[in-house]
Amino acid sequence: MPINYKDTVSSDWIDKKLGPLKFGTLVATMREHLEMTQAQFGKKFGVSRQMVCDIEKSRVTVSLNMAIKIANAAQWPLPYVLVRYFDDQIRRAKLNYTVKVEEPSRKSA
Repeated sequence: MPINYKDTVSSDWIDKKLGPLKFGTLVATMREHLEMTQAQFGKKFGVSRQMVCDIEKSRVTVSLNMAIKIANAAQWPLPYVLVRYFDDQIRRAKLNYTVKVEEPSRKSA
């Protein structure tokens, strides 16, 4: 069932709905939300169908730049995608840390 992130209040809502996501699972969810094939989705950010499949199955680790391209291609909120990306990297390294992504506070002049 596709998730419409625009209807969510926060990433906590998605986590409660789906549980903690691996980055690859998130990519598959984003693609399914767009109702695209792996080949169609891959074209949006310049990779092959096979690469999309490998990302979704967590057989490859993508660069931070690729994670940003994927988020932009899917039009998902970048902070949420970055948290999932870094959480996945931390989990693969078997570290016990959590990630929080925030926009920098703006200082008034």
